[in-house]
Parts: sequence; C-alpha cells; structure tokens
Amino acid sequence: MRLCILLLLALFASQLRAQNPRLSAALADDACEHLPPHPRLSAGEPRWEILKQQIASDEVSRQIFAVERDSAERVLGLPPVAYVDTGAFWHGPMRQVQGRILALAMTYRLTGEARFLARAKVEMQTMVDLSN
Repeated sequence: MRLCILLLLALFASQLRAQNPRLSAALADDACEHLPPHPRLSAGEPRWEILKQQIASDEVSRQIFAVERDSAERVLGLPPVAYVDTGAFWHGPMRQVQGRILALAMTYRLTGEARFLARAKVEMQTMVDLSN
C-alpha cells in the first residue's frame, strides 16, 4: 500500500513539474540559492522592529507581550519536555514543545536576550535526539 502511495505521489510531482516550469526550477538542486532571506517562517527584521515599537507605545500590546514573556520565563525553569514511549506523546508533549519554542523564540526576537534563544535550541535538540 505504501509503495502504491509513493508511486502516485511521484507521478503527481512529475506531472506538476512538467506543467509548471517555475516549479520545476524551484525543485532543482540549486533551489536553495534562490530563497528569500531569513527568516522565512515568521517575520522579517522590519516586522520585528514594528512589533517592538508597538509594544513600547500600545498598552494592550505591552500586556500581551508580558504574558508571552512570562510564559518564556517559566519555561527557563523547567526541564525539557521528556519523551514518553507511547503514541500519546505526539499529541500532548509535542504541542507543549511547539508552544515553548514559539514563546522562547518570540521573546528572544523582541528582547534580544540570548538565554531565550539558548533554551529554544535545547528544546529543539531534545526533539532531534528522540529515538525512532
């Protein structure tokens, strides 16, 4: 069954590439050279600067950021999320890790405090080191 699905996906991808030359070029080996500058997942540097100004000038934004920063501060005092060898791991703890990384990364980007970045890296490395 898996082989059938993989073959169908390969066929679908080859049809897309044949129909769309730009997609074909994007899938080439050198596609990484044509990517927009980092960060590509969330926001660029101009957007972070706007958020910093908004937090400084708007009381509601300041309160929202205070909640987010408090969340990141609490994570600093906790151990990384532990691997639990059950299928339930991917539902509860994985979401918990995602929330932690987002809070830590956002707080780092808005404050520049390296301790939040370091802890986000620890959380990500913990997930990478999980056994298969």
